Formats: sequence, structure tokens, C-alpha cells
Amino acid sequence: MDTSVEKNIYNIKYIIYNDNKEGNYMKDKKLIILTILILATCIANTAYAAPPHAIVGNCQDAADSTPADSSLVTAFIETRPGETIHDTVGVTGDSNLTNGYNVNLGGLSSAWAAGEILIIEVEKTVDDDTYFDMTRVIITNEGFDQAPEMQLRSITSPHIALIMGKITDIDTGDEVEDADIFIECLANTEFTSATSDSQGNYYAVLECPVDATVRVTATKNSESGSEAGTVESIGTIGTEIDIGLAHIDVSIPEFPIAAIPALLSMFSFGLVRKRLF
Repeated sequence: MDTSVEKNIYNIKYIIYNDNKEGNYMKDKKLIILTILILATCIANTAYAAPPHAIVGNCQDAADSTPADSSLVTAFIETRPGETIHDTVGVTGDSNLTNGYNVNLGGLSSAWAAGEILIIEVEKTVDDDTYFDMTRVIITNEGFDQAPEMQLRSITSPHIALIMGKITDIDTGDEVEDADIFIECLANTEFTSATSDSQGNYYAVLECPVDATVRVTATKNSESGSEAGTVESIGTIGTEIDIGLAHIDVSIPEFPIAAIPALLSMFSFGLVRKRLF
């Protein structure tokens, strides 16, 4: 325990002893209780290397009805995969809710910052079958953060990867919402799709091996852009399934809505000239 906390506890005991001795205990009772509560909060906070911050979420049962409850939840900052925090899905975990989980960033061994990306994995083994899903959440300074919903999926491939990134306008750098995204693993031709959110972010889980190339194509208003990246290893499930991650940002030339009136005006001018000559 922190020496300053120990010293304050000693001082409180000394106050209680003297007040009892002088018959003034009831007069100072409220002050003493308040002080103890404050110190208890200080002691609780000293248990965290990083500031406490809750990330809550849900994991639905698998399509074959395998329950998500009792699944292991592992979370880590994208850039620090070796520094993990854990929970258990369901009533035996910190959420106390069926299909729920709650991981506290205070359990990290170093500080977190708003804007960092937290990767969350859910894993369960039943007999010889492995179930897994993963997602990501961007950390904020709000009271807590809600992670996207997950669902246990039966893993038949020895490779699975989380592909994520941001879609932006190539000219302005603004985030592009509702872009249609096509994601393809060039090593095995597996593919999936996604849609960018209000901040231009997207993510998807894909069967793709570590070191493979992934190509991401984003389309909005008939304009598109494409970028490629490499899947990097972030761990394994047991000894058989590799878990990978690829962060691929894409810029697209979004058609400027503000330019439409000007273009219509030019088109009308052309029609008038055609009539004149």
C-alpha cells in the first residue's frame, strides 16, 4: 500500500482513539466516516496503473446455439498487443449480464489516451470446436464506451484477421460516411464487405493469414479509391489459429454536392447556345 495512505489511516485511528478517550466520538463521527470513505476511494484508485474507464459490450450466441456466456474476453490497445485486460462473458463476469462483458482500462499496465483503438477478442472452446469473434472501439473521454456487438462464430480456418481503417475525402481529408467497402484477402481470395460509420471508420473480420496482402476498395457517389496493406500477427488461439490485424486507410474523390448548381448552370448555358446557333 502507498505510504501516504498508510499514514492517513494511522492518523484516523489516532483521532478515533482520542475522541473515544475524551467522550467526543459522536461529535466527530460523521467527519471520520467521510474521511474513511475518501481514503477508501484513494486506495481503490491506487490499484490501477492507468485511469479506470469502462468498455461495455455484448456477444451473441453462435449460430449453432453455442452460448457466448463463459467465453474469455481479451482486450488491448492496437499498438500494444502484449498488454492485455480480461473479462468473462455473462453473469460470472464483471457485467453480471447474460451475453454482456465489461473490461476496465484501469487494468492496463500503462496509461491510455482518448482516440486510441481498443481491440476486443472473444474466445470459447467447446470440445474440439473453437469459437471466436473480434471487434474494435475508439476510446473516448466519456463515462464509458460501448463496443460494437459481436457474435461467436465457429472457426474452421487456421487464420483470422481484423481489417479496419478510415475512409476520407482525398481533397479535403474529411471523413466519408456510408461508403461501400469491399475487402479482399489476396492470399486465398476470401472477401467481405463493410460500410463506413459517421466518423468514416470501418472494420470487418476476414479469414486471411498473417503476412498476406489485403486490398480495400471504398466507393461513394460512383467514385472509388483503393489501398492495400499487410496482415500482422497479434497472437494465437491455442496453438492452431493465428490472429492477425491490418489497418488500411483509404481516400476517395467524393463528388462535391456544392458543385452541382454550378454544373447545372453550365449545362443550361450550353443548351441556350445550341438554340442560338
